[in-house]
Amino acid sequence: CIYMIELLLRFYAFGCGVLRSSWVKFDTFLVVADMFDLFLKLYSMDNVPLISVDMLKMLRLIRLARAVRLMVQFKVLWQFVQGVVNSCLTLVWTFVFLFMFMYLFALCGMELIRKDPTMPPEFDAAAAKFDDGLGGTLLSLIQLL
Repeated sequence: CIYMIELLLRFYAFGCGVLRSSWVKFDTFLVVADMFDLFLKLYSMDNVPLISVDMLKMLRLIRLARAVRLMVQFKVLWQFVQGVVNSCLTLVWTFVFLFMFMYLFALCGMELIRKDPTMPPEFDAAAAKFDDGLGGTLLSLIQLL
């Protein structure tokens, strides 16, 4: 309903010349498809399955491309977005190296931290966390961080 109102306001403000823009043609297609889907849902009889155009609703996500296109005009916002996108690879490698170090220390913890009958019971309770296998050891180390 909001898209239809927006489209009607565009036609009211700019007339039929607004159809020179490909984005407005795309919006018109979405509104007509949505109205067709609404018509099918209203006049379906006794739950008889009719063709549905729900997949066309997913095309509304393409409207977000317009917002991304407009971000180029706002230089500071565009620089921020580029910085976030460019830092993603660095963040991925940071998490990979952190996981590798956690894995290495989990293996060392499994081999070096064992129950010892000469130690107090608190030590044995803490050492039991490292007897659960590699997954439990990794979770114990993550809790320490």
